[in-house]
Amino acid sequence: MVGVAALFKVLRYAHILSIQDPVEPAALRVLATLAELGPSRASTVAASLNLNLSTVSRHLTALDEQRMIRKSRDPGDGRARRVELTDHGSETLKIMLTNRAQAIAPVLDTWPPRDRTQLFGLLVRLSEDLQTHACPDHRPAVLGLPTGRTPTDHNGPSLPEQGGRH
Repeated sequence: MVGVAALFKVLRYAHILSIQDPVEPAALRVLATLAELGPSRASTVAASLNLNLSTVSRHLTALDEQRMIRKSRDPGDGRARRVELTDHGSETLKIMLTNRAQAIAPVLDTWPPRDRTQLFGLLVRLSEDLQTHACPDHRPAVLGLPTGRTPTDHNGPSLPEQGGRH
């Protein structure tokens, strides 16, 4: 329980410290989900977020008005609609993730590089393992990062790859 509570605190403080976000935090979840899923029906996005369709539809409408998503006909079923990120939506997602990285950078800067590398590697591993557990048929990815790669640190250069997943 302590670890899960700590993760919630990290997310909460990263949000509190990210004062330059162009959209609300709930929209960030929708943008991140669409980046991971690719073109999808609204119902698929809602299921992936474990939210009801009406809630996700409101977010999608707002994101569409801001030109962060594009709606199109589903080629498999002409009656259905798909949504996907636009370049503006992808850029907004990158800005929001950068804002959070910059928000926690002053604290991480006090950590030894080895600790940061270990933290990032373990977070990627946790994310991939949780995704596999929750969605066994879904391809593993962490917001577009290829499987097995660690994210870049908040200063830009890539961190060394870990010596194996487990």
